Amino acid sequence: CRDISYPTALPGVSVIIPFRNEAWSTLLRTVHSVVNRTPSRYLQEIILVDDASEADYLRNKLDMYIAHLPNVRVSRLRSQQGLSIARQLGIDSAKSDVIVVMDSHFEVADKWYQPMAKRLMEDSYLLLIPVVDTIDHLTFQYYPSKIVPESMDTASFDFYLGQTRSFMNKNYTKTLKKPVTVPINMLHSSGDFTVKETKDSPAGSTTTTAKKETPKSEKNENTSTRDTYQRNKEDQTPKHKVGDISERLDVRRRNNCTSFQAYLDTISKLINIYVPNHLQASGVVSIESSFTRSWQISPSRSPCT
Repeated sequence: CRDISYPTALPGVSVIIPFRNEAWSTLLRTVHSVVNRTPSRYLQEIILVDDASEADYLRNKLDMYIAHLPNVRVSRLRSQQGLSIARQLGIDSAKSDVIVVMDSHFEVADKWYQPMAKRLMEDSYLLLIPVVDTIDHLTFQYYPSKIVPESMDTASFDFYLGQTRSFMNKNYTKTLKKPVTVPINMLHSSGDFTVKETKDSPAGSTTTTAKKETPKSEKNENTSTRDTYQRNKEDQTPKHKVGDISERLDVRRRNNCTSFQAYLDTISKLINIYVPNHLQASGVVSIESSFTRSWQISPSRSPCT
């Protein structure tokens, strides 16, 4: 990476940071890392989108603090709308052609923007997800990511819509050139961020602070995207109700989106993934060992097929 040079004539960027009740120091760590590690000629603005935070320090105190920072502003939602709508509010008000969306518990590294901006100049239709390292949420210990083609994995999801990691197919990774560009990311989780050029047009390094899992609504996403495979999830969560997904289905029709099966056929050539296509039975496996008792950990209990 030290031998790679980047053009100076890169496009400006709008950075969107949605948040709700984020810790004061964590939010400022994110903002200051972007301000300090993005050349001023590229950083056009930082838009903080407050999804109706309840913490008092995220109101007047935050407004007064960012008033002294260049090109930083806050947009606020009157009621909680969720992460996706908060992101979209920031995107709609962005001024730059290049938009970066990141969580409020990030810290960007030096030269984080230049590699992605260069890729966008080469292909403006890319949606980029960078390498994301980890900061321990208790100790703030930094854990860098290592990309090794022989054991490369990628963010993915299981058929219960839980985030997981999947190893890349070795026959495929042998064809990759160095430096390695991760070719596919099945899952764009809230901890990653995306870069896309222009709001209307159809790998730097960052870190994210690990957070404990929080409950999420999954049934609508399951029904609107996964076609016949949705029954695998419904068998395990029969009490979940489906909301109005007509708009999402209409988006698929308008854009002539392929089926979920076509998606599976594509990624199965790139990663090692089990597809529960013809289930013979389903149930739950529970394991309790001396390890769980000695560490006072609750026995694991996971659905299986």
